[in-house]
Amino acid sequence: MYYSPGVQYLCPRCGSNWVRFVFDANCKGWSESMKLIKAKKVKLLDSLEDMAVNITTPKWICRKCYDCGIVQKS
Repeated sequence: MYYSPGVQYLCPRCGSNWVRFVFDANCKGWSESMKLIKAKKVKLLDSLEDMAVNITTPKWICRKCYDCGIVQKS
């Protein structure tokens, strides 16, 4: 499921605001995560190591450069 919160986040790689959030079947606590995203209380991490370790966290993708990563509470 893709989520666009209505607030803008910037891609750490290209600076674009075409960032979308992805909640897959492994994601836990998606309701709380959506509230934090909407309140702008998260950071976008683009490390592949973090994606491999944290498979239950929400993910993000940039629709301009196709960079992706995980969402972390700030």
